[in-house]
Amino acid sequence: NWVDIYSRAEAVFDQTGKAIRMVGTHTDISDRVKNTQTILKQQYLLEKAQSLGHMGTWELDLISNDLHWTDENCHIFGVAPGTIANYELFIAKVHPSDREYVDSEWAAAIKGKPYKVEHRLLIDGVIRWVFQEAEIEYNAEGKALRAIGFTQDISEFKRSDKRLKDSEELLRESQEVARI
Repeated sequence: NWVDIYSRAEAVFDQTGKAIRMVGTHTDISDRVKNTQTILKQQYLLEKAQSLGHMGTWELDLISNDLHWTDENCHIFGVAPGTIANYELFIAKVHPSDREYVDSEWAAAIKGKPYKVEHRLLIDGVIRWVFQEAEIEYNAEGKALRAIGFTQDISEFKRSDKRLKDSEELLRESQEVARI
């Protein structure tokens, strides 16, 4: 059987400084290697699922205000992958007309209201619609510590819904004209 090993060795020297032997250990790390491969595969599948579903995840440390976004969440918000954001960067990406609503819903969520919001983003002059949901973790004293959530880009759904409503309105208008 083949196994993955970690080896560590040191030379033993005599009084003259000449290496006379090696002393070392070998550790079987096959399980660690297998577990690492499994984690990497799961991470790849999660990233693919997020990309295909236009859904990113995020974690906000409510003490330090560090907001960590997955690559897909960065894509949705129009920032470079790996960007470590904060609440202020997030709210700056929210469409100006929706900021007060989103901010008040977030404040209510910190106090215990479920955070499930649909709103617009304004990314490089382009409007995107998103749905966001989050769970907030509290300490024993009830202080909010951390929020974990997701953002789903629902822009295509919104565009399709608008086209459908426009078509229904056009049909209704044409039926009214036909009755006249």
